[in-house]
Amino acid sequence: MYDFLENTLKGVNKLRTKKGKSDKLGEVTRKLMEERNELLEKRKDNRQKIANISKKIQVSIRRHWKKERLNFLKEQIEKTSAIKKGLKQLKEYTQWIPKIKMQNNKKTGQLTKKRSSIAKVAT
Repeated sequence: MYDFLENTLKGVNKLRTKKGKSDKLGEVTRKLMEERNELLEKRKDNRQKIANISKKIQVSIRRHWKKERLNFLKEQIEKTSAIKKGLKQLKEYTQWIPKIKMQNNKKTGQLTKKRSSIAKVAT
């Protein structure tokens, strides 16, 4: 009875502490984007300012995402002492099939990465 109660409470605690998706944009980036949107109304007068703000936005996004990744990895290392699991969770996408060998008359064993040619080989 005690084990059942303990497991139930642990499950409830996990549900409460579950975090939402991390924000890929920071507050600084959002402010810069709002400022750029205001300048876009009068493009002819503010082209250089728009270009500079766009560059700042790109840099800000990269910095924020790098900071988020490092914080996430730091938390994973403190919790589980494993980097591999944290890196797996940070992957944004997986390749369909990275490489596959084609069977051509001219060249045997040639590798391809194109999705259409991979589909031809697979079917």
